Amino acid sequence: MAKETRGMGEGIARDQMHETEYLRRLGFEHELIGRRIGWLLTSQGLLLAAYGVTLDKYSAAALELQWWIKMVGFLVSIAVLFGVVAGVLAKWQTYRDFRGPQRPPGGWPPWGVSTPATWIGLIPDFALPVIFAVVWCRLLR
Repeated sequence: MAKETRGMGEGIARDQMHETEYLRRLGFEHELIGRRIGWLLTSQGLLLAAYGVTLDKYSAAALELQWWIKMVGFLVSIAVLFGVVAGVLAKWQTYRDFRGPQRPPGGWPPWGVSTPATWIGLIPDFALPVIFAVVWCRLLR
């Protein structure tokens, strides 16, 4: 009996997952990662603008608002990073489910167009939330 694949509630056995299903699942996870990055860029732009508007204000309320803007920016960055990591892990698990447990005679099929290119293409997905988190962390000092 073939092991059930995980993800999207399909319950398709590994040896029955065809390329069409594999590509559909990868596309789904890739779209979710894209949404998370879009949310990150939108939220960070708004938070940075709000922070900039308050920089010349020194009342207690303005200083507290600045602190909260920085904290929310940092927390959103970390939350998106966790979401991106979860999406990449889901893509990797889908790939592993598709390729199956036995190495074929010609070797494993590539992950995406090519496995190294796919990993390099994920660098911005990981880097953007980290960069924003570092910036907010620095501003929180």
